[in-house]
Amino acid sequence: MALTKEGDVIVSDGDGGGIYRLPFNGEHLKRIDNGDFMSPQTVAVAADGVHVYVPDYVRGIGVLDIATKQVRWLSMRGRFALNGADGLYLAGNRLIVVQNGLSPQRIAVFTLDASGMGIVAERIVERSTKSLGTPTHGVVVGSDFYYIANSGWDALDERGRLKPGTTMSDPTVRRVSLQSPIRSSRPAKLHAVISSGDSTGKNRIERSSARRAGPQGNDPCVPCLAQISRP
Repeated sequence: MALTKEGDVIVSDGDGGGIYRLPFNGEHLKRIDNGDFMSPQTVAVAADGVHVYVPDYVRGIGVLDIATKQVRWLSMRGRFALNGADGLYLAGNRLIVVQNGLSPQRIAVFTLDASGMGIVAERIVERSTKSLGTPTHGVVVGSDFYYIANSGWDALDERGRLKPGTTMSDPTVRRVSLQSPIRSSRPAKLHAVISSGDSTGKNRIERSSARRAGPQGNDPCVPCLAQISRP
C-alpha cells in the first residue's frame, strides 16, 4: 500500500494480480491496471504522482502510468535481478527492494536514471546473512530505512502453522542510514546492534564490527546498521 500526494491509496492484490486506487474521499476501489501483473507486491508512488513502481514477484519491476494504464518494465540489462521483490520503497532517485523466497535473499538499493525508467547502479545492503532469515516489509523514515529481518515466514506452512521440526527465533527490525555510502566492494562496519533484552531480561547495547559478506554471505554488508529486537 502507498499514498499519492493527494492522499489517495494505491494497493496491490498479490493473488488477483490487480492494482487498485481508493480516492481520498472515496468509498470504492477502482482498478487502474490492464492486467499486466502476475503477483504485484508493495508499490511505491513516483514524485510526479502519475507513475507507480510495481514490484511483480515473478516478472520484475514495472512502472505503471495511472492515467493510461500502460506499463514499462525496468530493464535488468543482464545485470540486475529484480524478481522476488516483496517490498519496494522510493527514496529520491533510489529504489529500495526487499527480495525474499529466492537465493540469495537480500535488501538491495537500485539507483534510477534521470528518466526514472532505468537502473544505472546497484548496492547491496544485506544479503543472506545468518540473522537476515526471510526479510519482509520496510519503511523509509527521514534519511533512514527500517526493515523486518527473520520474519519467520519460511518456517510456516500454508495454514500458518509451524512446520514439523522447525524452530523460530525472534524477528528483528533493522535500520540503515540512506545517507551513508553502501559499498559492496570493501568491508563495512556494523556500528551498533541494539536489543531490548537478553536472556536475563536486562537491556543491553552491543557494539561490534563485521566484514563484508563473503562467498557464503554470512556477514552483514551494512554501514550504520542498528538491529532492534524484542526478547
